[in-house]
Amino acid sequence: MDDGRLARWAGAYRAVGCRPLDPEERAAIEALLRRSERSRRLAVQIPTTVVAGALGLTALGYGMQWWGLVMWVLAFFSIVIGPPVWLDGVKAVKLHSAELEDGRVEAFATEPGAPPQPPFEALRGSGRVLSWNGVPARKRQFVHAVSVASPPKTRRSASMPMRIAAIHPSAAGALAERTLSDDEHRELASIVHGLSPLRNPLALVGWVYVGALAANGLSRTAEDPSHLVVGAIFSALWIFISTLLSRRFSLYRRLSRDLVQGVTYASTSSGVTLRTGRGELVDAEFLPHSRALWTVEGEPATWRRG
Repeated sequence: MDDGRLARWAGAYRAVGCRPLDPEERAAIEALLRRSERSRRLAVQIPTTVVAGALGLTALGYGMQWWGLVMWVLAFFSIVIGPPVWLDGVKAVKLHSAELEDGRVEAFATEPGAPPQPPFEALRGSGRVLSWNGVPARKRQFVHAVSVASPPKTRRSASMPMRIAAIHPSAAGALAERTLSDDEHRELASIVHGLSPLRNPLALVGWVYVGALAANGLSRTAEDPSHLVVGAIFSALWIFISTLLSRRFSLYRRLSRDLVQGVTYASTSSGVTLRTGRGELVDAEFLPHSRALWTVEGEPATWRRG
């Protein structure tokens, strides 16, 4: 039986409740939605009108008069400013529509025993913060909340593979194997999917493009020594991007193997510690292939909380 639990986290904050929008909050969001729709329309109508006016003056022979030149200057700025304003309007309409469609406000607070932080409320549909410690938020802030699976209470003991025990010698012979719950398995599958190289093809295109610029600069050094500097700069950038992509792909492969195996390892004795880069942990679970912390003291590890 799967006794895993799904919890909502936003960094160090955990969701502690959910309520529907009250009439005043819904009215305020509807007003923001109408304003965003109006901005989106004006971002198209104003540039279109100004450009049409400039073209009309030019067709009548007034294009080189001062008022014609002013109209063309206005047309230029409206073309430059219009598309970003329109795009912001589209995003705002989508955002506020999602807020109204979901219609829920989520409350977040830190866990007992954690450093005290003011609780806050955020719209579940968008993550936009409504209030901090009961006071309406003055600035437009967003939080990224994710659903995280907590570990089941039961744990199945098994022998520890020697290659893992060799990496964690202090834990040899005192580790327990636990099968991931269905919710945890789905969460890990979502993480692996997000790391897939196919999810970010522009990064690969940029890597190839920067490599081509580096090769072009270095190949033309004989013609002009200044190309050596350009080639060296792009080569350093290419190496940096290669390192980031390599680490991401390596993590993707290791987490994929964790997903296939579908288990975690944990210490079962208070006298056993797991060594990490930030110290030693007594009550913690980790994934066998990536060796990424999965839970700490019965709660999801920080990196899983958004």
